[in-house]
Amino acid sequence: MIEVALTTDTTVKPAAAWGAVLSMALCVAMLIASEFMPVTWASGRFLKGDVARLLRLPALLMGGCTLGLLFLGGSPFAAGVLLALWGANNTAMSVIWMTWMSQNADDAPEAAGSLMVAAVQASILLGAVAGGWLLDGFSIRATFIGSVVLAGAALVLIGNGRRLLKPR
Repeated sequence: MIEVALTTDTTVKPAAAWGAVLSMALCVAMLIASEFMPVTWASGRFLKGDVARLLRLPALLMGGCTLGLLFLGGSPFAAGVLLALWGANNTAMSVIWMTWMSQNADDAPEAAGSLMVAAVQASILLGAVAGGWLLDGFSIRATFIGSVVLAGAALVLIGNGRRLLKPR
């Protein structure tokens, strides 16, 4: 006969809590060192001259990764690779956007930067509202489908990117 002792002690030991904090800090540091810094550095090296053709790249690749998650999200390896690619494109997107803005708003860079921050904040707000509505009203798959639809709409709006350049 096996006896099991049950305990109701649910207190978190301080050493265990600090271990979790240290582990999370190391994960964040590794993420920054392995993805954000190299992608930002590489993006800056590849963005020479006209960036109009690159404005489509983040929407195309991030939408493709999201579509891939719809079909391959059950595989931890595939999901990890797709999320890493998505994150790398998210980092590259800010570099591409800032380069595009510096080339096209050289007469008022502070105003352009302020408008970009406002656009990003409004996009986060609207994305959270729409994503929450899709999640509550439908399913988690609906949020991914909505993301793919938005990426497609971005591609249509960007077109070949020439309309987004200042007249010469």
